[in-house]
Amino acid sequence: MGGLIMGAVVAERLFSVAGIGALIVDRISYKDEPVIIAGTIIISVTFTVIMLIVDIVYAFVDPRIKAKYTRVKG
Repeated sequence: MGGLIMGAVVAERLFSVAGIGALIVDRISYKDEPVIIAGTIIISVTFTVIMLIVDIVYAFVDPRIKAKYTRVKG
């Protein structure tokens, strides 16, 4: 997770885009704990939701996964 945040910070700094990664890193120097905690929670919830969506889509696309969880009627 730290690598993802740092990747976001590097991309934001490189392209001069204001984003949540740079906000978190900037607020660390001011010891602004609520902003740091909120930013970390937003990033982690977003990451979790995206991974859940990817897993659900993968289950629909891959027939091996679909067959594993479908019930046999009878």
